[in-house]
Parts: sequence; structure tokens; C-alpha cells
Amino acid sequence: MKTAPRRPRTIQERRDIARRRVRRERQVAAGVTLGCIVVVGAFFALSQGGSGIDTSAAEHGSSKAAAPPQEPRGGRTLLPDYRVVAYYGAPQDPGLGQLGIGTPQSATAKLLTQAAPYARPGRPVMPALELIATLVTAAPGDDGKYRYRQSGNLIDRYLAEARRAKALLILDIQPGRARFMDEVRAYQPYLREPDVGLALDPEWSMRRHQIPGQVIGSTDEFGYKAMEQPISYHDLHATLLHLLGLDHTKLTYRFNGRDMRLTDVYGTLIPQIASNT
Repeated sequence: MKTAPRRPRTIQERRDIARRRVRRERQVAAGVTLGCIVVVGAFFALSQGGSGIDTSAAEHGSSKAAAPPQEPRGGRTLLPDYRVVAYYGAPQDPGLGQLGIGTPQSATAKLLTQAAPYARPGRPVMPALELIATLVTAAPGDDGKYRYRQSGNLIDRYLAEARRAKALLILDIQPGRARFMDEVRAYQPYLREPDVGLALDPEWSMRRHQIPGQVIGSTDEFGYKAMEQPISYHDLHATLLHLLGLDHTKLTYRFNGRDMRLTDVYGTLIPQIASNT
């Protein structure tokens, strides 16, 4: 006749039983985890060719590592090893620069002739095509940014020509009312290439109320925002209401113990716009 196990009576006995139970559970969990690791490792080894022998060292020894990217005319340092001579422009208009005159091939031929006298002993010339990739415009466009982006096909043409001539391609940005970094991100696939550079034109960086050609723009050291005549969107809203014949300071109501209006508690008229009405 079996007898029921004696139930622990003291607190210490209960604690000892609890410790043994936790220890057994941890041992079981460790065993299951180890088994899973063994199974996964065996499956991985079989999927790599059915052998547990590591052949990567032999494979690496038989093939050379990929060479790091080089400058178009050799080496890994541009300045001061080279003297960069560039032609600038865009194909939309000859007035935009040399790249606006003729084809990419004809511009490159002229560039190589122009650049040759600048070479010095120990410091060769690095020719470059500086293409205006984002072109500032006099009209706002559909998005109101006053800028035009060159197509990928056109950039590809100039990149192919630059590579044929062992030259750099520099993408120049005239942002208009767009932000520099938004334009830079648009050309990320090109800027990852070792022979493609970037140029920023801060004089074409406009505030929201500025029009290219009427003012000279500016930007901060990060190319993030303009520095001269800064305004807030509250100022812009107040000025728009003024142009509609409404005084934004009179559109005030009390809510939760605070004066509220369409421009919050801020807003100053933009004199360059309000004075013209």
C-alpha cells in the first residue's frame, strides 16, 4: 500500500522544494536550447554543401580581395594630388555655361584642351564636368519650389562621357525654395559612385517669400536653412491675412484661459510683402 508523500510543513522545506523545481526547469530549458542549436548548425552545414569543413579560408586564399575604388586618373586622393579644372553648366541654355554649348562630347573635348596647360610636374590635372543637376527657375513650378531637376537619362549621359574621358562628374544644386538635403537625397544613387561629387550654390537658396533672381540667397553651415531675413510660418500666415484685408491680432478668442488666434499668439507682418500692398 502506497502512502502519500509528506507535505512540507516548514517554510524552509517549501523553499528547498521550490529551488529544486526551478533548478530542474532550468536544466530542461538548457537542454532544449542546446538541442536547437545543434539542429540549426547541422542544417546550415548541410545547406552549404553537406560538409562541416570550413572552406572559406581556402577560397579566400585563391581569390584576391576587391580593389578599393580609385580616382578616375588613378590614386585615392583628389586634393592636393590633382588640380581640378572643370566646365560648368547645363544643356538647357548656352548662357548657363560651357556644358550648355553643344553635346557632352564636344564640351569634354574643349575641356581637355583647356585643362592641359594647368598640369604641373607632380600635380596632374583632373578634368571635371560640373552639371547643374537641380536648376533654379524663375517660375515656381507645380510644387512651388522654383527649381527643376534634371532627368536620370541626362545625368547618365554626362556620367558616361565623364568616365570615357577619365574625368569627374560634379552634380551642382541650385535649390530655389527646396532644402539642400532634399535635393541631395534625390541624387543618392549617383553620389555613391566614387567618381561623382557634389556642389552647393547657396546664393540660390531662397526663403519662402523670396524669388530667385530678385534676391541673393544664403544658407547655414549645414545647408539646412537660409540665414538672412528669417521668418516663421506664423509671420507668413499673418501676412496672408493682411493681404486679404484682415488684422490677425483682432481674430482672437479666449479658450482654456489663453488668448488664441489663427496665428497662435505670434505673427509679424513681413515688410517686403506687406509694404507692396
